[in-house]
This record gives sequence, structure tokens and C-alpha cells, in this order.
Amino acid sequence: MITIHTRNFSLVKEALGQKTMKIEMYDGETVSCLLEKVRAMNKKKLKGLPIRVAVNQSYVDENYRLHNKDTVALIPPVSGG
Repeated sequence: MITIHTRNFSLVKEALGQKTMKIEMYDGETVSCLLEKVRAMNKKKLKGLPIRVAVNQSYVDENYRLHNKDTVALIPPVSGG
């Protein structure tokens, strides 16, 4: 098992009620697996929400394999005006 640290921004933070989290995953799981776990925490608010992912401050795609103690930023679309 590995531990992933997330930093949740904007709508993700609102939906989960937490700015940061620790998530346990199996070694070798991908960003896609992480997003599935996160969306399952609040299906109503997170279903279909596009989320950009940065691992250790670099943007990655959903096939990126996560490693123990990675820091993952979960970034939904930004709006404002």
C-alpha cells in the first residue's frame, strides 16, 4: 500500500469538505484510479466534473502511475470574473 496526499481546490474542496486528504492506494495504481476514489466520496457533486491533476507540482495525465508520498493537486475548472 502507498499513501497519497491530496490538495483539494475550489469545487473539489467544497464537495469533500476538506482542503487536504491522505488516501491509501495499491502500489502501481494510476491517477485515473485516484480520481475514481475521489469521485466516489461525493458522486452527486463530483460526477462529470473535469479535474486537472498535478503530481508533485507537474501536470500529468490519467495514466500516470502514483508513488508513495506523492502530493496530488486536484484542480477543477476555474471560474471568475
